[in-house]
Amino acid sequence: GDIVVVGAPYKRLAVNEVQSIVTTGGGATFIREIQTITTAISVVAEVQAFTMSASPGATLGGSFKILWGSRSTRKLPADLSAEQLQVFMEADLHTGRLQVTAEPYVFCACSNANTYAITFLEATGDVPVLAIDAAELTGTGARALPVEVLQKFPVLGGSFLLRHAGLRTRALAFDAEPWALHAAIEDDLHLDVYLVRRSLPGPSLEREWSITFNSAEGRWDLEQLQAVSDLTGCANTSIGIRTDRDGGGPLRGTFQLGFRDAGLTS
Repeated sequence: GDIVVVGAPYKRLAVNEVQSIVTTGGGATFIREIQTITTAISVVAEVQAFTMSASPGATLGGSFKILWGSRSTRKLPADLSAEQLQVFMEADLHTGRLQVTAEPYVFCACSNANTYAITFLEATGDVPVLAIDAAELTGTGARALPVEVLQKFPVLGGSFLLRHAGLRTRALAFDAEPWALHAAIEDDLHLDVYLVRRSLPGPSLEREWSITFNSAEGRWDLEQLQAVSDLTGCANTSIGIRTDRDGGGPLRGTFQLGFRDAGLTS
């Protein structure tokens, strides 16, 4: 019968295994990491109110003026409407856009008395409080009650601190100067800072700080900072940190190899 021989050339020869070790790096040049700190606050419009009053049974008449900062309105009739008051205040006081409402003041049991509520739709920052010149009002007991601030335009205040790798900075003011932030990060967090830039303040004094880092013990890609807020101004303040550019650089350092139970190379 036929004979079949099964096999292959060099089947009994030893074949060496080849394993490859590949290292990768971040690039040929060093890239400084950039992180940005941002403070924010919920903005609401300032609302102020004033009330004209007189003695019971009296009729309010004459005129009054409204003072705001260094400006004054023309003489205003005691019984003017909300629409008229809005026009005169915007024109004479340069307040920006306003929203004005008027409600009869019934508690005095007098005539022509109103409570005016003024919402400042465009004024920001530390909005001056209105003052009323009631010297030319007429009617028994005619007067202007004290101006009330019903809702204050929020302005950021307080402080914050930063954390990194178990360390924390001293307290930093809500509007910290670049040099102060630079010093706190270097002295308290032991990170090497290349540059700190601070933005111009927003309407409520919110800001941004851009921090450019050098390497940290040879590492250019840093863990992101963390912020702890003690900001004030209203119930809704916040602070956030983002990484705008990851750091990187050429491959450096050493590595070890291990095989089976032989342990790692030294």
